[in-house]
Amino acid sequence: MTTDHTHVVSNGKRELTIDELARQQPGMDRLMAEVEPEMSAYLRNDFDPVTQAIKAQDGPAFDAAYAVMVDRANALHGVFGKPYLGWRTPSTPPDDLDLTAGMDA
Repeated sequence: MTTDHTHVVSNGKRELTIDELARQQPGMDRLMAEVEPEMSAYLRNDFDPVTQAIKAQDGPAFDAAYAVMVDRANALHGVFGKPYLGWRTPSTPPDDLDLTAGMDA
């Protein structure tokens, strides 16, 4: 791999390398902190039931809580002006992933 080439983008004022542009972007931690009340409620009301179902090894409870969590995440992306960000669960898992591992039969 060679390192003698870099992509250059324009921000409308000047040209920047990809590395310069990346350094100017806020991290996801800062962006999520800006939506802290909603994020706290999401973690408590939507994410926590998923983790509790995993801990209980309860497949049906996981499926139900996961569906609610995904719907809520997608709704919040719309609320914050990012409707193009959406979670979508594949119709089938990857062949090398065993989703039943550790679950009671």
